[in-house]
Amino acid sequence: MEAGPAVAPSGPMYGVDDVDLITTATQPTQLATVFREAAGNPTAIVKLLQGWPLVTSTASRPESDYDPLWPLFVHVGRFPNGTGARPLGMSFLAWIRLQLQRWYPPLADGAEDESAHAPHFILDMFDAWQRHEVHRSAAVRLKLYPHLIKQLGLMDVGMLLQTSDLLAAGLSRAELAGRLQNAPPAVANLVQAARITAARVVGTPASYASLRSRAYGLWTVFGSPTASFTLNPASVNSEAAFNLMSRPYSFDVKGEPIGRPGASERWHLVAAHPLSCAESFAAFISAFCDVFFGWPDGAKRQQNPNCLFGRVDAFFIKFEMNQRGELHAHGCVWQPGMQPARLEHILSAEGANGAAQRGRLLDPPAN
Repeated sequence: MEAGPAVAPSGPMYGVDDVDLITTATQPTQLATVFREAAGNPTAIVKLLQGWPLVTSTASRPESDYDPLWPLFVHVGRFPNGTGARPLGMSFLAWIRLQLQRWYPPLADGAEDESAHAPHFILDMFDAWQRHEVHRSAAVRLKLYPHLIKQLGLMDVGMLLQTSDLLAAGLSRAELAGRLQNAPPAVANLVQAARITAARVVGTPASYASLRSRAYGLWTVFGSPTASFTLNPASVNSEAAFNLMSRPYSFDVKGEPIGRPGASERWHLVAAHPLSCAESFAAFISAFCDVFFGWPDGAKRQQNPNCLFGRVDAFFIKFEMNQRGELHAHGCVWQPGMQPARLEHILSAEGANGAAQRGRLLDPPAN
């Protein structure tokens, strides 16, 4: 019995967005020319027999990824009809955010629209988001310090190369300061401006470094944090995440899951649905802040002091990913009723019982 031809991969992790392009040497005007040239390429003909599409470019010049129509040209699996581009009057950044937050329900036949979870589209749009933030931060800085424009115009190629080398070296703050002492002032100013700009762009190492000053700012205003916490809502065990993946399951009276996919399939679904996992995680964090802190999403201050943590002046949350790529969060909270000085004053009047509570709340653990 002969084995049939290999089938082209399909599923959530595959599509037109991530197919290997089979290029041609000329700009063919007819489809016959494309096949004649592809027939001379063993790799191309094997892929065609396996069901892979043949892709060729007939444009006279490469498309620019600054073009708002770029996503429609590149990610045709997500926009099969060539529609859905940024509407007139909407900024490209607002359109990107809406696309990344968009959830696609199952199709009419019950199948899932796998294009909603195309990893390449998500990464491409996130790159555009970062670039937008770089441009916006740089524009604000140039308006605040217009003399930088003149300095940049006077820089030669050697100074620009020196700047790029310093930024790419990954130096610490102290090491970079030592290297900049002997650098021209324009180079020092450009390096400083680039680092400040990067600190305002989500997802960059500099943005993580800037979180420390934000936390210390709350420390200066409200004193030391009264509690720290870690939230780890694993998507692989989250019913809400699998509901967003169109793979819901229920529970029996004992709390045992009914119809939940097996462990290996759950990991595959989590890896193939980054959008659902991110939305589930965001909903968990929003619900936690609302219930435990009395602080609804988008509010500038606490709305319900009668919550599990009581009165809360401020809180700070830092999001991270573990080695498996799952999201989790670390945070601190500031509660005026739990400040050490206030507790010391209250417990000192409680006698022996207060002394025992003081040891539990204020004294550091032995280990």
